Amino acid sequence: MPHDLLRASGKEVRGVSLDCEYDTAPAAGILESKFAPWCSAVIANWMAGAYDHFETIVFSRADDTVQRLYYYVCELQRRGTLAGPEAIMFDVSLIPRASSEARQYREVRALAKRLNVTDSRLREAIVSTNAARKASPPPAGKVCLLVGTPPSDDRLHAAIARAGCTPVGDTLQELWADLGPAVDESASDPALALARQIRERAGPRSFGDAGAAVAADIASLAPVCGVLWLSNDDESTGWQIPALREPFEAAGIPLLEMTCRDPHLADGAEDEIEKFVGENSE
Repeated sequence: MPHDLLRASGKEVRGVSLDCEYDTAPAAGILESKFAPWCSAVIANWMAGAYDHFETIVFSRADDTVQRLYYYVCELQRRGTLAGPEAIMFDVSLIPRASSEARQYREVRALAKRLNVTDSRLREAIVSTNAARKASPPPAGKVCLLVGTPPSDDRLHAAIARAGCTPVGDTLQELWADLGPAVDESASDPALALARQIRERAGPRSFGDAGAAVAADIASLAPVCGVLWLSNDDESTGWQIPALREPFEAAGIPLLEMTCRDPHLADGAEDEIEKFVGENSE
């Protein structure tokens, strides 16, 4: 997400609620079963008017599930099934070539125009957002690194905490809110600097090295163990399993691999994690 640009708009920026405990029955006849459970929660919440206070909801093409959900929302709004805020897509071009960078730059410029953000306001937002990026305190205590599919809530994190470790790894909402690396404040064109920062982000659709990001976290956090959790509705992260596993093996850090797991966590994942982390955090 182009966080610096969203902040420069002067509007309040918040993520949508992903309350999967909400009654998702209204979405049952709309989305296929392979959609992640949180998608049904979004549709049900939207239908119930839970997002009516939003002016705009921005979807990112960096995530395949988010991209598909956007098209469903647009069709439902066209049919009159959904009302509420305007849904817009922020395109993300990750192929490492000049034409892809140019496309990303045009996308940043287009969103800036839509949100009435000038270059001066964007430059100011980049400076203030960079300051916020530096403000996050390091985790305390023994660390367990959680990688793989970002869960829609913090139940896996809570299981790690119950076993005596500090969980490090984003939930889905935290991933969306992650400000990412610093944007170049010295660039003459702030929109181009932001476009380049967006293209540096690692993810399932990127051409970056997912293992390198994990290796960097291991080097800086020195975790005592790790958990690799993949939901069975995640069709992209599975390709990264070898890259995600290798840094743990290289550092000799115990890793619990949990692939093709129930996204509702009805398969005992929390107990497995609590037991594993407890055994490896002594």
